[in-house]
Amino acid sequence: MITDDIINKTFIERIVSRDEKIIRDTQSQVISTYYNGGTGRLLNFIKTSHHHVEGLHFMFPVLNYLRFLDIQNRNASREKRTMLAECRNLALYNRVVWGVLYHNTLNSLKYGLTQDIRDSIRKQLESSVDTQQIIDFN
Repeated sequence: MITDDIINKTFIERIVSRDEKIIRDTQSQVISTYYNGGTGRLLNFIKTSHHHVEGLHFMFPVLNYLRFLDIQNRNASREKRTMLAECRNLALYNRVVWGVLYHNTLNSLKYGLTQDIRDSIRKQLESSVDTQQIIDFN
């Protein structure tokens, strides 16, 4: 039986997965463009890390120094008096993570679960249950 709780959890998982992909793609693009010299551990971490779900908690692994790279680039750009657009291109943490979470994720979770989406998720879950084979081990 497919309950509203299952539909809500499925919707939340889809939204979080979608927005995590946006964050990781943006970060990996910035890293491969502007941080191409080094060990490559940062880019490898960004490409291979994924969120974890434990009950109602969603965890996004983030390297400790990722935030400091963002701060370092912000200060270096001010000292060099480069254009504001260049500062935006170097964003790894604040602009990307918090921008996506507060503008995309939060609004989608608040207002995105309409009755049409609820019905389509229910149909998809029902069709996945119908196609599963029951195996009798006796």
